[in-house]
Amino acid sequence: MAVAFVAVIGIFGAGYVAIHGHSGKGVSHAASGGYGHTFCFGGSFGCLNAWNGGPWVNVYGNAHVGNDDFYSVSLANNASTYIMDSGDNAQSGNCIGDAYNNPSNPLVSLDSCPGSSKGAGWGTYFQVDAPTPTKHDCPTGSVAFKNKHSGQFLAPVNGYQSANGSHFRLNGNHYCFTIGPAV
Repeated sequence: MAVAFVAVIGIFGAGYVAIHGHSGKGVSHAASGGYGHTFCFGGSFGCLNAWNGGPWVNVYGNAHVGNDDFYSVSLANNASTYIMDSGDNAQSGNCIGDAYNNPSNPLVSLDSCPGSSKGAGWGTYFQVDAPTPTKHDCPTGSVAFKNKHSGQFLAPVNGYQSANGSHFRLNGNHYCFTIGPAV
């Protein structure tokens, strides 16, 4: 299987688009771990982190640690994106979604990804909210993720007051994530 690294949006075979990270069908090559990016809000104030290896995805204030390793892949055929854990942990290959795949719990845990043998977990589909020439909700080089289930955004539960270990949620306000290199 061919895997290509991209730093900008690009379209690849089988209807997938890599936003930041590797192209491909996701789950089939995620088990190798350690090749994604960090997704941090407020610079590197708080990053997506597979807390203790998952399944919870919490805030961690230090970028570039193994459990901060994620990448996002867009499905070109339905304009959806999913965010996959690509760290070197037991949850690698699972995606950000509703806690324990419960559609009534907006806290974030790692669930089965779109295209996996289990099917997409609740809340695993996002719409990328990136800057365009006429829209500047996020600064250049950062994006927000609007959850298609909740209609709201991936955000830390306590906003900029979130301490290490605070949960992320899928029903938050608009937060821009800067995407940086992984470990």
